[in-house]
Amino acid sequence: MNESTKQFKVVLADDHELVRAGLKLMLESMTNFEVVGEAQNGLDTVKAVEEHSPDLLILDIQMPNLGGIEVLQRLAKNDSAPSVLVVSAADSSVFVSEAFSAGASGYIPKDSKPEEFKQAIRAITSGQKYVSPQIAEFLVNNRNGEGPLSVLSSREREVFKLLAEGRKNKEIAKMLFVSIRTIDTHRLNILKKLELGTNAELAQLAMRQGIL
Repeated sequence: MNESTKQFKVVLADDHELVRAGLKLMLESMTNFEVVGEAQNGLDTVKAVEEHSPDLLILDIQMPNLGGIEVLQRLAKNDSAPSVLVVSAADSSVFVSEAFSAGASGYIPKDSKPEEFKQAIRAITSGQKYVSPQIAEFLVNNRNGEGPLSVLSSREREVFKLLAEGRKNKEIAKMLFVSIRTIDTHRLNILKKLELGTNAELAQLAMRQGIL
């Protein structure tokens, strides 16, 4: 079966239903692509991939229950893991580097134009890697180091972004399916590692790092 006739099965993973609907609409406008499954958290994403054996997974980094990086790491243990395009609002050099190290084939920001999304899909399903020019420029500008967020774990970076968005500990705990006490601990560890005193300072750092 040649490239023009091959059918690609796709799983969409994002915790926002509206985002999934938009991505699905774009995929349906392309030939040879079929959305066979959807997931709104990390654990369901792993299950959907195991159930549907897709050729392509479109994945958000920031998801409840199991972060995108952890999803990639789990899937990498499987010889039949799909190609993965990360579509995320988190575009700091740390997130991008970790995603590719964990097995992603491409990375584009959520505010990409539909044409770039389709270009990334075609590149990845042809066996190539794809990095959005916007993210590539960001990586070049930050080539001298991974920045302060490199001291945080994947889960701490998840909590960091949610705190920077102004979400309360109780809300974050609910989103990530953990206790409020766990989020309290993460917050204290994050502030200590980053040498910050308040959530306002944390938000300012997130803006400087291009996360907000």
